[in-house]
Amino acid sequence: QPCCGSLACLRFQMNYNSLVNNISAQLNTLDPASVKNVLRSLARQREMLGKIIQCIQEGIIAVSSDGKILFANNTAEEMLDFELSRFKNHNIELILPGIDCADIARNDNPSWEKKSTAEIEIFRPKHRILQISAFPLEKGTFDDSMDGFVAILRDVTREKVDEEEYVNSEHMQR
Repeated sequence: QPCCGSLACLRFQMNYNSLVNNISAQLNTLDPASVKNVLRSLARQREMLGKIIQCIQEGIIAVSSDGKILFANNTAEEMLDFELSRFKNHNIELILPGIDCADIARNDNPSWEKKSTAEIEIFRPKHRILQISAFPLEKGTFDDSMDGFVAILRDVTREKVDEEEYVNSEHMQR
């Protein structure tokens, strides 16, 4: 299971612009030097969280409810053989066919938890079995009108191969 910290970091990074907007009224009451220090501190925190997200071994993709890719970390790009710079704002179906974005993104849907984890087999760039956990995000995470979800990808190929080998060895011993 992905750690809560990675999802919290991702949520913080995506909410950065909203955070800045929400505190701008308070910043207006500060002197210019204090405002400058607060903004520098926020920029450092955002940079640090961005680096943490890029180092996570799981792939992370943020997707709008209409299926547009909004963010992906380096691991997701490597696992699915795509470049965020080329696929940002393109439909997730281009790299992960069969994802029902609207259903996952509707966090009021009582069935989303049942559908939140799935395994898929991919063959490009190499054969892998990926476990995908999708977490709907609250409306306003990306902007005031859009909701979406974060998909966390974990490569479980080795585990599945080991499991299959174990089952086969058990059958051969009988």
